[in-house]
Amino acid sequence: MRDWRWMLGGLSIWALHFLGVYGVASIADISAPSEIATWTTVGIGFSLACLMALAVVAVRIRTVPAISELARLLGQAGAVIGFIAVAWESLPLVL
Repeated sequence: MRDWRWMLGGLSIWALHFLGVYGVASIADISAPSEIATWTTVGIGFSLACLMALAVVAVRIRTVPAISELARLLGQAGAVIGFIAVAWESLPLVL
């Protein structure tokens, strides 16, 4: 069961980011125009937190002793895919 947690860790953070960043964008859409900068900052901060969490998962999965090589490989691949996806979803906030 521990292997599944590590294999899906990066993808789970990506899913959480997807829901969070579009929730923040929806709130920014219905808020006053003067508050859009605040919500953009919240979205960027949330994205940076998710990127740091993905980096921690990618580094931590290398040091877990009781995990199979397949789970380690899939976990690292999921973290890398999640990192790329979170960065891609964050581009509209930055631009």
